[in-house]
Amino acid sequence: MRLGEAMPTPASPVPAKSSPADKPLYWTDPYSWALRQAGLLRQRDFERVDWENVIEEIEDLAKKDRSSWTSLCARAVEHLLKMQHQGPRCPDSLSPWSKEVRNFRRQMADVLDDSPGLKGVLGEMFAKAWKRGRTAAVSDLVDYEEVAGAAAKAAERCWLGAIPEEPAFGLEDVAGMDPRRPGTPDRDRWPPAVERVLRDWPPERRQSDRGR
Repeated sequence: MRLGEAMPTPASPVPAKSSPADKPLYWTDPYSWALRQAGLLRQRDFERVDWENVIEEIEDLAKKDRSSWTSLCARAVEHLLKMQHQGPRCPDSLSPWSKEVRNFRRQMADVLDDSPGLKGVLGEMFAKAWKRGRTAAVSDLVDYEEVAGAAAKAAERCWLGAIPEEPAFGLEDVAGMDPRRPGTPDRDRWPPAVERVLRDWPPERRQSDRGR
């Protein structure tokens, strides 16, 4: 203490730093930790807030919706690629695959409705989703070949060569975006390559699928 400084008294308490106990609590009981941080923020007790982990949690919250949309889009890409490449050989699979794509589209639209700020990074998210969806689709397409060992490796190389690394479908065609109805995916919008497969689908099957 410097000469002339007043000693702390009960009437003038020394501001407390973030409690070291908060840091292990963050790992051992995150629920209690979160309630404690919320209480400190409401009380404007900023000196005791575990800022490092609070900031990390806020950043993770922002990443959560981004990760969710990317994952849903990747699943849509995967199913669309299977519709394109496997659909002609397995037409009975077109109905469940198209139903899944529509379900993913609705969930993707919900995420964007809840977090409209993601629209500014759609291109970046779509590029990542394409790579994930392509990888998953290739794995399934190889499985459909019902081969193993060297033949499976050869089939994988063949499919990787057939499906480009960069997006072959447009974002709007994958997500079913309809500019006339923002937030409501177009159930009958498909990438051109998938549309060609569906065009050859028996009419009675197409009519049955539209009713779902």
